[in-house]
Amino acid sequence: MAARKQTKKKTVKKSTGKRTNAKKTGRQIEVIEPVKGNPDEETSLKDEITILLLLAFCVIMVMSNFGITGYFGKIVSSIMFGLFGSVAYIFPFFLFFGTVFMIVNRNNGIAVVKGISLGILFLMFSAFFQLAWNGDFMTRSSSYDGNPYWNYAVENRRGGGFLGGYIFHGLNLITGEIGSVVVLLTISIICLVIITGKSFLKLIKNGSRQAIETARDSVDEA
Repeated sequence: MAARKQTKKKTVKKSTGKRTNAKKTGRQIEVIEPVKGNPDEETSLKDEITILLLLAFCVIMVMSNFGITGYFGKIVSSIMFGLFGSVAYIFPFFLFFGTVFMIVNRNNGIAVVKGISLGILFLMFSAFFQLAWNGDFMTRSSSYDGNPYWNYAVENRRGGGFLGGYIFHGLNLITGEIGSVVVLLTISIICLVIITGKSFLKLIKNGSRQAIETARDSVDEA
């Protein structure tokens, strides 16, 4: 009996010893998470940097078209006129405002469609300028080595350039010159309707009503 009592006391001591050790060693470890920045603020900062860099590049492009930016400007100007022809003068403005519009409305599907329509409208302008200078282009095209649309636009700073020239050339082969004008006008009007969100037919109706009313007023006064 004495032996049993001794063993019980020993086991109790061991068990109490483990508990006291657990109390001594038990600690709560606090994990400090790193502070994360606001993703919206980071995105807006990137957008501002992108817009400022784009603005600087567009200003250089505008200056390049007037020959005041040295050798680099001549290269940039030649590329713009070679691609777009006469509308190279307004290309930096299209590029800047179109890109800013797309950045601000990146999550808006309608804005993306409007941005694409703006680009198509710009190409239609380029094709119109090729139409305007097509007579002079045809008389000089045989004298150019390489691509005649590119070289004519770079040398003379007019016409539709590589893109506008081939758009007009393709339409001219399919529909003729008058048909090309109809197609270019139709596409341009569709792009304007998409960009502005205003109906072209409603504008015609309102304009016709105003014309009729003014005609009636003039008849009544007479």
